[in-house]
Amino acid sequence: MAARHNDLVQLLDACVADDALKERFKADPRGVMAERGIEVPEGITFTVVEDTDACAHITLPKKTPGATSASSMAQGMGEYYRCLICWVLNMSVQQEALMKVFDACWADDGFKARLVADPRMTLAEHGIDLPAELDFKIIENSDDCVHITLPRRAPNDLSDAELGQVAGGYYSTIAKTGARSL
Repeated sequence: MAARHNDLVQLLDACVADDALKERFKADPRGVMAERGIEVPEGITFTVVEDTDACAHITLPKKTPGATSASSMAQGMGEYYRCLICWVLNMSVQQEALMKVFDACWADDGFKARLVADPRMTLAEHGIDLPAELDFKIIENSDDCVHITLPRRAPNDLSDAELGQVAGGYYSTIAKTGARSL
């Protein structure tokens, strides 16, 4: 399973760098994952959402059978889990608090409803500070639907197309003509 998780992390990284891949992944997540050798179980719909400069998503995972807590479930899934549910936050600091929020959601539907209705207030009550400039949406995985969140591109990151424009077509010129002029 570790290879599958690493492959998905690599796919998410590739989507951040490649706008065409990102758009294909949003339109056909199952097809793009299959192309990359990522196992896609039958009967599960994959929905890809994208964080933007204005809005970020936090995915409430479906509790797996036998998991005693969100924290124990996350440990078994490592980097894959962290990337899927909380790429937007600095979870090295706040991950354990978020795991406790997930546990509370699994134990109390009323609490989960409050979290979905007002994520900022509910998470703040648990010591999770959210960036003020972002709205947050809570999305929930189910037995037959898994949400995959594409992180927003860091302000200084450029796509391949943007890099080509900044380079003034330099590399394209070399490839087509062999000329090395600036």
